[in-house]
Amino acid sequence: MSGRGKGAIAGPALLVLALLTLSGCATLHPRLDPDLKEGPGGIEKVALLWPDIDVRMKYYNTDVYVYSAAESVRISRAFGESLRNSFEGKGFETTLVPREGADSGTGRAWQAGTSENCDDSRQPVMPDGLVRDSRRCGDSPYERRIRRAEQLFLEVITMDPGYTSKAVPETLRFEAPAGDLDDYDLVVIVYGAMREETETESFRRWVKNLTVNAAMVPMSMASIIFPFALPITISMPFFLDTSPDISWVALVAFEPKAGRVVFLNDFFYSRGKIKKAIERGAAKLVKGFPERTGDEPPRRKTLGPVRR
Repeated sequence: MSGRGKGAIAGPALLVLALLTLSGCATLHPRLDPDLKEGPGGIEKVALLWPDIDVRMKYYNTDVYVYSAAESVRISRAFGESLRNSFEGKGFETTLVPREGADSGTGRAWQAGTSENCDDSRQPVMPDGLVRDSRRCGDSPYERRIRRAEQLFLEVITMDPGYTSKAVPETLRFEAPAGDLDDYDLVVIVYGAMREETETESFRRWVKNLTVNAAMVPMSMASIIFPFALPITISMPFFLDTSPDISWVALVAFEPKAGRVVFLNDFFYSRGKIKKAIERGAAKLVKGFPERTGDEPPRRKTLGPVRR
C-alpha cells in the first residue's frame, strides 16, 4: 500500500483505537492492618451494611446534574449484592443488612432524620467535585456510621496524601454505635457518589462524535488526490467528546467490639458507566482483604431492617 493510501486510512484507524482504549480506568488505594497480612485470623462472620451511594444524572444537553433517589437505591443495592458475593467468595459468612426504611424492591428512597450535630454545609472530600446529598444528614446509628466512615477517610488522606503506606494507621478507631453488631467479627461500611449521563445524553454525544469525524474523513481522503495535502490531513486531530461519568466508592471495615479499623479501600472509576462494572468494582474493592479457608461453605443470610 502506498504512503498516500496509508495516510488516508490512518485517521479512522486511530479513531477506532481511541474509542477502544477509552472504555474506562480505575484507581484503588487499599490499606490493610498488618496483623491480617498472613490471614483473617478469627474473622468469620461479616456484616455488610447497605451501601450508601448517591447518584446524580446529567440533565439533557447541559452541565447540570440532579440527584436521583431511584438510581441511588438501585446502584446501592447492586453494589451491596456484588460485595456480598465477593466476601462469600473469600470464604466468609456474609450478612447484607438493609438500611432502615429502604424499599429495595421498588427503589423508593428512605427518609432520613435530622440532627443538630450534623453540618449539612460540609461535603466529604471526594475527587472531581463529586458530592453527596445533604438531605441524608440524620441521627440514626446507620447515618452516624456513614459519617464516621467519611471522617476516617479524611484522616487517612490527610496523614498520607502520597499513598506511601498500604497499612491502616494504628491510631484509627471506629467511634460510632456498633452494639447491635457485636455478634459479627467484621462490619463493612460502603459509601460513595456517582455522576452519570442518561442513555439519551449518551446517544446525543455519540451522534456528535460520529457526525464531526464523518466530516473529517473526506478531508483525509483528499490526500489521495492531492499528495501535497498529506502532511495536513495526517496532523488533523479527531474530535472525541468523552463520557462525563465519574464514580468514587469507599469501603471501611472494622471490628465492632474493639472498634479497630482493619481495612480501607476506595475505588475511583472514570470514563465509563459504573453500572456496567459494578461486579468488577466490588471485586476490586475487597481484593486486598485476605481469604478465609474452611471446610464448610458460608451460609447466605439477609436480615430485615435492624430494630433499634
